Amino acid sequence: MAIVNLEDGNLHSTLSKPGVVVVECWARWCGGCAAFEPAFDAVSRRHEEVTFAKLDTGTHPGLSDAVGASQVPTLLIYRDGLLLLRQPGGVDESTLEDMVSQSLDLDMNAVRAEAEREAREAVQAVTQ
Repeated sequence: MAIVNLEDGNLHSTLSKPGVVVVECWARWCGGCAAFEPAFDAVSRRHEEVTFAKLDTGTHPGLSDAVGASQVPTLLIYRDGLLLLRQPGGVDESTLEDMVSQSLDLDMNAVRAEAEREAREAVQAVTQ
């Protein structure tokens, strides 16, 4: 599957799609981004069942703010529209492979239940 270039018109639909979505937030001037690119490309070729996308923060600064990428590179992993990971900095290929595999293996019912519990606790903490 080709790597998706995120823009205003496809950000929401890409991040909210079913399954795992892996996003690299990058910039042209970023040396760390250039170093991370071979690992990102290699893992994307091995996982046809996963959507891989790139967000050029220089071209789309508003979108990088929207996803909370305050530095580059930043790696984001979503599953079924839920943000599972925001990782500033690049990772090596084996670490990215492990992150993708773990994301695919997650019990999303348990993840949703935990997110709902944390949200309830946050509301209770504010209202007490």
